[in-house]
Amino acid sequence: NVWADTLCLLPHCIDNHLSFSDGVVVVWSETSNKGQKGPQMKDFVYTNTYKDVFFHQLEPISGAAPLMNETRKRNAGIEVARQHGFTHFIIADGDEFYIQKEVEWEKKRFEAKDLNGLVCGLKVYLTPTLRTDDHTLVPFIHKLTPKIKCGEFRHYPFAYDDKKQAHID
Repeated sequence: NVWADTLCLLPHCIDNHLSFSDGVVVVWSETSNKGQKGPQMKDFVYTNTYKDVFFHQLEPISGAAPLMNETRKRNAGIEVARQHGFTHFIIADGDEFYIQKEVEWEKKRFEAKDLNGLVCGLKVYLTPTLRTDDHTLVPFIHKLTPKIKCGEFRHYPFAYDDKKQAHID
């Protein structure tokens, strides 16, 4: 998922994700959840020769809650992945990167235990060398089943704290 504030990172994000996956679905919009206009995708030039990058535009519903619009974008990406025959997916924003070796290790663990999905913690980089852990979990590898969709926190009971607040993106 990408919007104007992370467009400059998109080529790096695509390359990062293609290092451990068979394809990338980029869901983008020209308007933010707050109605701001940003750079258009035509301004984005991706020169990589990979054929397995699929672009899908989905504009937010004006006046809708940002969470609803972000959930719509994620579900649109899942649907595009289904249309292209993928069996698994990772949802990430344009500023989220993974370490290839760690993803490959998690993929083996995922398959060995026959899991439906994984989440992972994240680190927030304040500068290229200064980082901190975050309490939020992000969706990670999931099986692409016919009915799976984003927005169902009940499948992640461990993502709730003792005050019943969800800490999953």
